[in-house]
Amino acid sequence: MTGEVLERKQVAELDTESLQSTLKQFTGLISQIPPAFSAVRIDGRRAYKLARAGSAPELPPREVTVDRWIIHGIQDDIISLSVTVSSGTYIRSLARDIGMALGVGGAASSIRRTSVGALPVSEASAEPDEAEAFIGMLSALRDMPSICLNAEECRQLSHGRPIGSGMLGRLALADDDGLLLGVGEGDGEYVRPLCVLMGGENG
Repeated sequence: MTGEVLERKQVAELDTESLQSTLKQFTGLISQIPPAFSAVRIDGRRAYKLARAGSAPELPPREVTVDRWIIHGIQDDIISLSVTVSSGTYIRSLARDIGMALGVGGAASSIRRTSVGALPVSEASAEPDEAEAFIGMLSALRDMPSICLNAEECRQLSHGRPIGSGMLGRLALADDDGLLLGVGEGDGEYVRPLCVLMGGENG
């Protein structure tokens, strides 16, 4: 928003119906080109450094997932939106592309991350050095199903061995005290460790 103005356009009156229709084009699995002022590497150099030097780097498109658009309001030529996106999505690129689709151009004037996975900004702490600012590792993986291992299963896990379980998918592995021991992948018969945070006979 503080860069050089390259073009100006008259903004027609925007309405919720036309915006909703446009947002459908940017929902689901989409391809987007990162903004020129980004940390993407081009031939070993950061794109933003090339852009600041006056170059126009050609950035390859990437696939991202976008869903759950919420329109908070439209006032004059300012649109307020919330969206849930996959990792690696550039909100500035979404603003640019939505503006182009609306025929008026667009840029993101303010971006705020309100959650990462299952961790909402409401749980963030303004005092990062205070003990209350820390959460347990198992709590950090709260959006992942977890299983509690008995003593023998903990011993097997410490050696990287699979655990017999009928559960499927990515799982957090914990002990009776709620301590995260690792992460595994279940196939309906076994849970095979992907990452083990303990080791040796004594754990």
